[in-house]
Amino acid sequence: MRVGIDGRELQKDRMTGIGRYLLNFLSYALSIKPEWEFIIFGNQNTNIDLESSNLRKIFVPEHITLWWDQVQLPYHIEKEKIDLFFSPYYKAPIFSPGKVIITIHDLIPFFLSFLKKSNPSLKRVLLKNWGKIIARKAQAIITVSENSKKDIVKILKIPDGKIVVAPNSVENRYQPISDGKVLERVKKKYNITKEYIFNLGNLKPHKNVSGLLKAYSQFSHNLKNRYQLVIVGKKERYLNALANLTKELQLDTLFIDYVQDPDLPALLSSAEFLVFPSFYEGFGLPVLEAMACGCPVVSSNTSSMPEVLGDAALFFDPYHVEEMSLAMRKMLEDENLRNKFRQKGLERARLFTFEKTASRILDVFESVLA
Repeated sequence: MRVGIDGRELQKDRMTGIGRYLLNFLSYALSIKPEWEFIIFGNQNTNIDLESSNLRKIFVPEHITLWWDQVQLPYHIEKEKIDLFFSPYYKAPIFSPGKVIITIHDLIPFFLSFLKKSNPSLKRVLLKNWGKIIARKAQAIITVSENSKKDIVKILKIPDGKIVVAPNSVENRYQPISDGKVLERVKKKYNITKEYIFNLGNLKPHKNVSGLLKAYSQFSHNLKNRYQLVIVGKKERYLNALANLTKELQLDTLFIDYVQDPDLPALLSSAEFLVFPSFYEGFGLPVLEAMACGCPVVSSNTSSMPEVLGDAALFFDPYHVEEMSLAMRKMLEDENLRNKFRQKGLERARLFTFEKTASRILDVFESVLA
């Protein structure tokens, strides 16, 4: 059995969430299915450290993405006699020689209200229609939450039975860190000088960072003086507007462009709590990583967040700044509450293992091949 996989998200320096998802799956699948051959198709930026007797890597230079997706990739799928092709996102060849399974993590590109400021309308239309075509051509779709499954059925008009939920998982390295020297070293590395509230993700409009800044601005002078707001997100085109809002509200906010993966458990372990104000998430992996590190979570109550967090977080309506601010202050001012959600989060995180996720994905592979 030959399984082809789009491995372009496997990049050494800046591993994406999709790249981690794929790497965790492969780490498990290679040992569970030694009789299968896994062939990774990558481009000039792909870097994968995994080695196995049943893993092969093929690198095809990518200059025009559409050409790579729809011409170069199908050629190599046919050449390698691939039985099943797996894409860890919605991109895949429309005319593939073999069977195709795709993963749709979320439908953020289809929620136009979040993207009016970021994508031209023509791009949105093309993206939506292209996604629909690929989703309908695929033999099966894997998604990461029941909420995303519901959205795929509703928006893409895909039959319910074609979609399988395989929740995301948390890596073993995400564990509570109590070594004070380690925590102080990492805080110093990122210029964090106070006790802090942590936000992890990106700066795109659907992440609602502007709402978070406004909620933080409602803190008393003493609270703002004691607790710094630390926001991690790639410094993209949204930063200027957020920096201006920070200046306008006179806030002590630290924006960090990028955190190296090994440092994340320490930053989560030393934070007072993680605040996650997103309007829409397919899953919301940072909240799972925070729970695994014993970091309490204050989260929006929309989309997949209640499904992922269960009763292990303090929720708020992200469309109401006052409610968000109140929830954050409540968590800061009540140590017993923080301890309660710290313990609940640790218990909740144990439910999400990459063995469970990978096993579910392999079940889908076998079902389609059968």
